[in-house]
Amino acid sequence: MWNRLFKIDVNYNDDLQRQHARLLINFVTIVGFATILYAVFFTSTQYAPYTLIEYIFRTGNLGDIIPLVLFFLFGGLTLFFVRIGQLDRASWMAFVALCFTTIGNTYNSGLVNGFNTLLMVITVFVAGLILGRIGLFISAIVTIIGIAVALGIRPTLEGEVLPDYIVSGDAIAQYNVSDFLALSLITLGITAIINAFLRSATTSRQMGAYEAVQAQATVGGIVTDLTQRVAQRISVQELSEYTINRVLADFPKIYHAQIFLSDDAGAEARLTASTGEVGQKLIARAHGLKVGSVSVIGQVTYLGKYIIAKAGSSDSVHQRNELLPETQVEAAFPLRIGNRVIGALDLQSKERDGFDRDDLAQAFQTLADSIGLAIDNIRQFERAEQRVLENQRLVEEAREALRQVERLNERLTGRIWTDYISGAGQDIGLGVDFEANETISKADLTNSIAEAIQSGQIGQTEIDNRQIITIPLRVRGRVVGAMEFELDKEDDFSPDDLDLLTEVSERFGVAVENVRLVNESQRNAQREAYVNQIVGRLQTVNNVEDMVTEAAKGLRDALKAPKIAIKLGTPPR
Repeated sequence: MWNRLFKIDVNYNDDLQRQHARLLINFVTIVGFATILYAVFFTSTQYAPYTLIEYIFRTGNLGDIIPLVLFFLFGGLTLFFVRIGQLDRASWMAFVALCFTTIGNTYNSGLVNGFNTLLMVITVFVAGLILGRIGLFISAIVTIIGIAVALGIRPTLEGEVLPDYIVSGDAIAQYNVSDFLALSLITLGITAIINAFLRSATTSRQMGAYEAVQAQATVGGIVTDLTQRVAQRISVQELSEYTINRVLADFPKIYHAQIFLSDDAGAEARLTASTGEVGQKLIARAHGLKVGSVSVIGQVTYLGKYIIAKAGSSDSVHQRNELLPETQVEAAFPLRIGNRVIGALDLQSKERDGFDRDDLAQAFQTLADSIGLAIDNIRQFERAEQRVLENQRLVEEAREALRQVERLNERLTGRIWTDYISGAGQDIGLGVDFEANETISKADLTNSIAEAIQSGQIGQTEIDNRQIITIPLRVRGRVVGAMEFELDKEDDFSPDDLDLLTEVSERFGVAVENVRLVNESQRNAQREAYVNQIVGRLQTVNNVEDMVTEAAKGLRDALKAPKIAIKLGTPPR
């Protein structure tokens, strides 16, 4: 209710400020209710036999209610400033409310009972809690002034009814100067004690803050080293072992550290790295825990939140390990990647307060998140490398298959062209002598042409003051012939001329292959026509003798064979 009404969680981000705000709210609320109960229901020696409210109505003396009005006024301002997020002003308002209430009550009643004296002491203590050492010293001064006022003499108010124990209206207390000094010394002593307590608390907070900063700095150094090692492409195992050994060296309260990683199915957290001989034994027996099992690791990997469990506690999920009997507290932190948990960082200490500080737990959770991210980066890089290697293997296999196809095509093209030239009955070639104006339909196979066909390389030689240029002719990568050119020795044969001849040879190979395909198609069509003709003749007769005769005649026309024999039957054994 208070959190919603005063917006404590919204206006205050720091835990210490939220606790301070709750202290002010509780102080004003409790003292306010106590004051109302006192004024309405309880009597005191001063107002007996009436309550404060009855006394005021009967006597009309409003002086006794002024401290209450001042308290509620400044108490309301306290709550107002708490709600708007101004904690310093709220603290001063609470302090003023307390001082007015205490001094006013003491002025009206004196130190005639133990309650008023106790209230003066409480003022010092509460002021120290609210405003710290400054408020403590101011409150001590105000308290001493209040004691002096309580031990002094004031005139009796008109119409005021004094208790029977008051000797006269001029003296409301029977204390002397020695009593004032004694109460003042007591107040100063209490102030000194509370001041020492506040200094100790401040020192403790400063030490805690220093330790928190040191822990954060240490964790930051480990995270930096992890990043550098990930950049060096180390393995997950190497990263895990380095991390736990570094944690063990940098945090003296931790005596055993280990890392669990979940399997691919996410059903079990298996021990990956562990420190010391105990760790080696645990790894050797393949130690692992089911995700969601009643154990620290099982719950952390299931819930995705860190758990600190003390040994021997009835509500603890810590499971005793016979190899680690000295463990007093076990803390496990999930290795998270977004909302996914891939494992846990497990730390164990011999001291029961080893993980009591929240800032230390947050530092280790930061380290665990960094470990999870580093492991995920390593795994992604390894998967990327595997994909690259797999792609390289596939590319190499494709290249090898292409080379096989090319070799098969070359062999097939060579065999086809060999059959084609053989079917032509003579070598196909042409020789032209433009100087003598002669054309030779069957060119000689010169040494340079033979060498070009065999090597598949462009040749350039000089014979009898002549430049001999030979260019191989290729069809689908297979050399099926060559061209030879004779030039005068003085003629310039430039690289452009060579490019021209090369391009012509390539296009010539494509053109001659097209011609061969056309000739082959024509032969296939002719063969199909012969087959259809022979089959047509066979379909015109209806007995075996005439069918054999027609088949023989058709084959004779197709093959130009002078003799044909057709025999049906099975040869004797």
